[in-house]
Order: sequence, then structure tokens, then C-alpha cells
Amino acid sequence: MSTSGPLRKREPTASGDVARAGFPPFAAVVAIALASGVWLLAVAAFGPTVPAVLLAPGVLLAAAAGATLFGAAALCFPRAIAGLVVLVAFGLSISFRIREQGETGLDLQNGIKLMVWLLLPVIALLNARRIAFCLRDPLVATMALYAAIAVASTAWSPIPAYTGASALGLSSYLLLACLAAATSGEAALLRLLIFTLVTYALLTLASAVLLPQMAWMLPAGGGDTTLRLQGLSGHPNVLGEQMAVLVTLSVIARREGVIGRPAFLVGIASGFPILIGTESRTTLFAVIVSWGIVAARQRKLLLPVVCAVGLLAAMAILSVALGYEPVPKDLLATVSRSGSLSELTTLTGRTDLWEVAVELIGARPLHGWGFNGTEALFVANVGRGFVGDPVNAHNMYLQSALSLGLVGSLPGFAVLAILIGRMIRVPDPTRDQFVLLVLFIGLAEVGIFATPTLLTLVFFMFLAFEALNAPSPAMRSPFRRTGDAMP
Repeated sequence: MSTSGPLRKREPTASGDVARAGFPPFAAVVAIALASGVWLLAVAAFGPTVPAVLLAPGVLLAAAAGATLFGAAALCFPRAIAGLVVLVAFGLSISFRIREQGETGLDLQNGIKLMVWLLLPVIALLNARRIAFCLRDPLVATMALYAAIAVASTAWSPIPAYTGASALGLSSYLLLACLAAATSGEAALLRLLIFTLVTYALLTLASAVLLPQMAWMLPAGGGDTTLRLQGLSGHPNVLGEQMAVLVTLSVIARREGVIGRPAFLVGIASGFPILIGTESRTTLFAVIVSWGIVAARQRKLLLPVVCAVGLLAAMAILSVALGYEPVPKDLLATVSRSGSLSELTTLTGRTDLWEVAVELIGARPLHGWGFNGTEALFVANVGRGFVGDPVNAHNMYLQSALSLGLVGSLPGFAVLAILIGRMIRVPDPTRDQFVLLVLFIGLAEVGIFATPTLLTLVFFMFLAFEALNAPSPAMRSPFRRTGDAMP
């Protein structure tokens, strides 16, 4: 990854792309023709009044499109692999059902995710030669070890099916990130993600007006009277995380010259208002602070800024110790949903969840309770008076120690430690800003160490970019080119 100037651009890496260029359209035509024939036979047999028959064309067309996409990706068509990135970043970010706390059974939405997660490793295996360089990189290999331990934790998880599916998703996203980086490169992927997330943001804004009952979360109680925007994501914190990715990628891409000023302004103008509307304050903090640290370091102002922030923090702590409120009540009401200082000092009840997490870690300190297999444990151990969603530790580091134990978490923590070390020794504003975003989000959310999300996929892409630009010829991609894989 370069520290200045445009990011490297790449061409398609599959040598047979031109020879196979006619396959996807041909397969799509055949699939649609077969689907139409089956539908006509069904209408003739059952009549046009049966709802399932009338919906069949849409289902069959979606299945045909999906089969064509995955088939073309298996043949390593760059645009098909880019389509998989869009499918995961956009399609799997949409939540169309309300799940009860602790409910981990299989439903339609989980079934779609599971199907995608099962197919991605198959596609990666068929293109193993193209991602081998990536998996040889120490950083990616260490993350792959963490994913392997997550898969192994199925053996001791209280809900093995859910743990296995979550671990499979983690492995699938790592493989997809490596394949996408190898076939498209940094610049093309950044543009693709920004375009995809801007579209998602615009649909979110439309849902706030057209589907208010679905798009807005009602106040949780406990003095909270704030409506929170959740859009299509199913929860405000999830939507806030998605918009944090959009805003951060827009800043990174603009700084590196990957997108122009209009695209940058659209990304910021669509992402920031939604992020504010989610009332996800820790995520907003993560976006601003990670951006500020990188900007201050580039202007050689980081040390003065750190000293000033440290001084203000010390003054606030001293004020609390002396019995004074460091924040005026009028200002407090703007940052606390309930208007209470305790909401801020407990991070909206997260400290209660952290206490439960520490107790559960103490019960299984070495191997944990299974990757992402702790929802029912939290629901059972948190008091009935808790206001919020007690389904995880709301802390990335505690969640990992809880899921895989202190020993099993070592590879994941090692990846973060290596990235922090590179941040200090070999500064790279592109990589560092996103890594800082993940580190700060992880203070109050489960981040990359729980159910795989958009944040997980993009973080893995930055790991793959590190392998793509490795200084060692043994680690560098053998398919290196110039130019873009996608227009």
C-alpha cells in the first residue's frame, strides 16, 4: 500500500478470461429459458391462482442469476468476483426479520447467509493458485489460524450449529477478501465498495420516509426517549457501523486520489447524517478520532493533539473525583439519551455486560465457550432490569476471549498487535485509518470477532492489500498487473 499518490491498479488475472468471455451470458440465457419452461409447466399443472406458482418466476430468476454469478466467479471472472463483493456488502447487510434475544435457529435470512458462506470457500478452492500468495503472508496466515480455531471451537460450543456457521462465515470472508484483492486490486475495490454503500445509504434514507415502522427503532425505556434510525440493517448499531465504513472508505479513497471530489462529497453527505441518526455515539467517535489521528500525524500535529486530549481527560477525572459534573446538564442532554451522566460512565450499560463477560471468561479461560456461541449465556446471566440488547459482550476483545479463550484468541490479538506495530514503524494512512476505526469500534462493539459483517469483510480486504503489496517477492502476487480490473 502506498503512502502517497494513487493506489495500485490491476487488470483481470485469469489468463482464460477472454476465451471464456461468452460463458456467463450463455449460461444466463439457458438458465432463464429452463426456468421459464418449468414455470409454464407449473402454471399449466396447478393453475395461475396458486400464490406459490405466481411467485415462482421471481424465485427462479433469482436462483438463475445467483447460479450464473457463482459459476462465473468459480471461473475467476473479475466482474463476477466483484459481484460477490456487492452481494455480501449489500445483500447480506439487509435484515428483513426481527430476531428474539438468544434465538440462533435457522430461518430464511440465516439460510441465505449460510448458503453464500458455503459456496465462497468452494470458489476460493477452485482459484487456490490465485490466492496462495495471500495465504502465505504472515498477517493473513495468522488471521486464517484464528478462523481455523473458530471452526474447531464448534466441538465445545453450547450451540455448535450456530458456532460452526459463524466460523464458516469468518473463513469465507477472509477467502473472498483475498480473491477480490488478487483479481481487482485496491483502487477498484475501494470504488466498488463506496458505490455499493452509497446505494445502500440512499435506500436507507428512502426507508426512513417510506417504511418508518421498519426503519426507526423505538426508545428502549429507562428514561430513553430517542428514536434511532436502523434502516434496512435491523439495528441502529449495525447501521452505524456500516455507515462508518462508508465514511472512512470515502476519506481514504479521496486522499489517495481513487475517487473525485463529487464522489467523496456524496459518500460523506449520505453516510454522516445516517450515522448521526443511528445515535451510535461510540461508532461516530471511532470515525472522527481515527480520521483525526491520521490527519494530525500527516501534519505532524499528533503529539500536541494527544497532549491536549490527555489534559482535558485528566481535568474531567479530577472534576468527578471532587464531586463536580464535568459536563453541563444542557450539554449532557445532547450526548446522553436519558440525560443521565451514569449513561455515559457505564457506556449505556456496557459495563454490566463486561462484568458478566469477565465471569464467563473465568469459567473457561483457556478455550472459551465457542466462537460467537454466547448469546444465550448473556441473556441468562444479565439481570431482568437491563435495558438494551444483552446478546454479546459489546467489546471486541472481551468477546474474543469469551468465545475462544485467552489461548485461542492469541492469533487474532497478534494480528491487531502486528498492525499497531506497522502503524508505528511504517505509517500508512490508508491502512492505519481503517485499522484505527476497527480498534476504536471494538471498545464498545464486538467488531470483527463475532458474527461476520461488512466491517469484517473490509478489514480482511486491508489484510489482503498488505499481502498484495508485500516487499518480499516470495509473498507478492504472481498475477501483478497495471490497470483496472473493473471500469
